[in-house]
Amino acid sequence: MERRVFIAIVLSFLVLYFYQTYMAPPPPSPKPAASSSAPAAPAAAPSNNIAPAAPSSAPQSSAVVSTRSPEPQAVVSDTAEHEISVETAKVTAVFTNRGGRLLHWRLKDYRDNRGEPVDLVPSGLPESEALPFTLRLADDPNLTSRLNDALYRVSDGGARIDATRSSASVTFEFEDAAGLHVRKEFRFDPANYVVALSVDAKNGDRTLNPSVAWGPGPGDVTPSAANPSFFNRGGSLPPPELILHRAGKVERIAINRIGEQPIQEGQFRFAGVDDHYFMVAAVNPGQSR
Repeated sequence: MERRVFIAIVLSFLVLYFYQTYMAPPPPSPKPAASSSAPAAPAAAPSNNIAPAAPSSAPQSSAVVSTRSPEPQAVVSDTAEHEISVETAKVTAVFTNRGGRLLHWRLKDYRDNRGEPVDLVPSGLPESEALPFTLRLADDPNLTSRLNDALYRVSDGGARIDATRSSASVTFEFEDAAGLHVRKEFRFDPANYVVALSVDAKNGDRTLNPSVAWGPGPGDVTPSAANPSFFNRGGSLPPPELILHRAGKVERIAINRIGEQPIQEGQFRFAGVDDHYFMVAAVNPGQSR
C-alpha cells in the first residue's frame, strides 16, 4: 500500500513537470512600471531674458517672459568708479563719481574716542540707504536709478582738490544717448563747513527738478558703542531730532513724532537734523518742501 502511494506521488510530480514545460501557455510580457514623476526636461540654453514663475494653477503656455531694457549708451561719462577728496581747512570731503555722491565728511577739529576725525556720514550701511546728495524723482524710479548709478565725469583737478586757502569746486557731469544730462557742482569755502550745491538736470527737452537726499542723519557714532565717549551717543544723550527755522523761530520735532507730519513745507532759513552735538541742514533754501 505504501509503495502504491509513493508511486502515485512521483507520477503526480512528473505530470506537473511535463505540463509546465511543454503544454502551459507562455506568461505575458511584463508591462513597464508607471513612473510617479515626469521625465526631466532638457536643460535650457542660457538666456538674458527674465521669466517670472507662473502660478501652479496656470498652464505653462501662459507664462509671460519680460526683457530688461538696455541702458542707453553713455555720451559723457567715466569708465571706472573712483573717489575724489576735497580738502578744506575744516573738513575732508570724499566723493564717489558714481552718482556724484558723498562718502565721508570728516571734521578735522573733532576727534572720536579712537583719535580719528569725526565722520558725519554713517558707514557700513546697506546699499538701500541713500548716500548724501542722492537725487530722487518721486514719479520715476528708473530715472532715479540712472541719476545715481551712472559714472559721472569729474572736472579737472585730479583725485584731490585743495580748498584749504581759497574756494574751490568740483563738478560731476553725465549724459547719455537718450537725452539725459545731469550736472552737479559742489563749491567749498576754506574757512567754514558750508558746501554750495547746484544741480542742472534735463531729460531731453524736459527740465528735471529732483529732490536732494542726505540719507541717514549725522553719523558721529563710533563703533565702540559699549564705551560711550563725548562723540558717542550714550544713554544720557537725547536722540536726533528734526530742526527747522521758519517764520522767525526755531522748531524742533522729536524723532518719534516725525510720522505725524512727515512733510514740512514753508519759507525756511534752515532745515535739517541735529544730534545734540552736530547738525546737517540746508541753509537758506527759500520756499521748500
